[in-house]
Amino acid sequence: MSELGLRAIVGSRVSVKRENRRHKSSAKVSHLAQKEIGYQKATSLGATVVDTFEDLDVSAQVSPFDRPDLKDWLNMEERGHEWDMIVWSNLDRGFRDPRDAIALADWCAKNQKIMVLAEQGIVLDYRPDADPMARMLAEMFLLIGSMFAKWELTQHKTRALNAHSILREMDRWPGGPAPEGFKIVAHPSGKGKAITTDVDRKRMIFLAACRLLGADDVDLTAWTIGPSNEAKKDSFNGITVWLTGQRYVTNVDRHRNPDDRRGTEWNVSDTIKFLTSPATQGIKMSGEQPVIGSNGMPLQIAEPTFDDHTWVRIQEAVAERRRGEPNRIHGANPLLGVSYCGKCGSSATHFVTTRTRKRDGVENVYRYYRCARRPRPCPLVGMKSEDVESILEQEFLTLCGDLPVLQRTFVPGEDHTEELNKVKASIARLERESDLGFIRTEEDEKRYFERMQSLVNSKASLGALPQRAAGWEYCLTGETYAQAWRETSEDIVARRKLLVDAGVRFVIHDKDVWEVQVPEDVKERLAKAAQ
Repeated sequence: MSELGLRAIVGSRVSVKRENRRHKSSAKVSHLAQKEIGYQKATSLGATVVDTFEDLDVSAQVSPFDRPDLKDWLNMEERGHEWDMIVWSNLDRGFRDPRDAIALADWCAKNQKIMVLAEQGIVLDYRPDADPMARMLAEMFLLIGSMFAKWELTQHKTRALNAHSILREMDRWPGGPAPEGFKIVAHPSGKGKAITTDVDRKRMIFLAACRLLGADDVDLTAWTIGPSNEAKKDSFNGITVWLTGQRYVTNVDRHRNPDDRRGTEWNVSDTIKFLTSPATQGIKMSGEQPVIGSNGMPLQIAEPTFDDHTWVRIQEAVAERRRGEPNRIHGANPLLGVSYCGKCGSSATHFVTTRTRKRDGVENVYRYYRCARRPRPCPLVGMKSEDVESILEQEFLTLCGDLPVLQRTFVPGEDHTEELNKVKASIARLERESDLGFIRTEEDEKRYFERMQSLVNSKASLGALPQRAAGWEYCLTGETYAQAWRETSEDIVARRKLLVDAGVRFVIHDKDVWEVQVPEDVKERLAKAAQ
């Protein structure tokens, strides 16, 4: 087929387009080669290339009709009428699934278009005067080729998953940014990468932990933190502001090239993450879950940032900070520890402003609750204080008014509770893997029983030791929440404590969107304590 007057569009697609700023010549340019091959093929068929389309960073598993640049060309009301022939350099640049191939062929048949796959020599001509036998053969080759393309993709995925399954339990670093407090280095074996302590980042983490614990004494040589001081404990917001003020680069930013860094502003979620994630202790993670080693315990791939005792202190301080009575900063906030931003999870601050009317000098006081995230609060997250306090009082008394008040006290853990909890979590994780059908081969089953046996033995040994889990204890006060609320009508601190102890939260999503959150187990918890 070689005809003049045909209008062709030439396409390219790559799943990932990487660019290397240090060595620009190494950037992925296969899409350019694809267009050149397609251009030559269209020209050889006597067509004139009128335009091109590029779908970069787009998987072949995405339907051609859903691809960002291509979809308009496959819509007759958009740009479908502007061409007669569509050309790809290779079949797998167009699709890797027979269903997508058939769908696109049907569309071309309906609209009398020509589809060309240059390297396979496939030309699907759906014009009325085209050779039907040639079209039938082309359709057959298209279907067979797309089936092989899908098989190839499936094989590639299988190989990748098998390789990942093996590497997952090794002490090699799988890729991506290193956890906070660590840096990526060559693995001692000479194969792959590993992580090791980054002394500068470890120093930053220790200083942040000191602020959380309120400790005055820290030894950055022996890596120890002195006793806590309740009066000096800092909030997550305060630590976040301090990190930004000290111009520490965020963990994501420090792995970027200097020209690509986006600034040094920290978010509260970044701060909480490195103070709570097992990755800070050198544990290999898969998503948000620790990777389990052959002994059934979390896989340790680097020296922990903190010793076990200090790490437990930090986790107890985090738990207390999240649920306990917050420190008062810049005056009393009636709902400090109760009101929160629904967008970022930060506390909602109590903002008071006074305005004087010029005509008569009368001062008007305006109160609001709004997002307290630092350095920048979330926009439009705020409500009038009167509305918040009225709604919260009504909802709280309706749900909890008749329930007995419990006084809450935080009890630190002792002995081997933390170790036992880790073992129990590992056993539960293994059981979930078994229930989900991840154990498929004899080797999987053997490894599963070895891990489980090791964990059960550890659980039995630790369970025989005296221990107590860290947490909150509740005791009855002899009055209901409704009674306590009436008695504390003039004491905002006491009312706030009632709400905090009950676990009540007022979440502001927008100026007109809010929700009152009461723990689902509150009635069960109170009833149990009352027995």
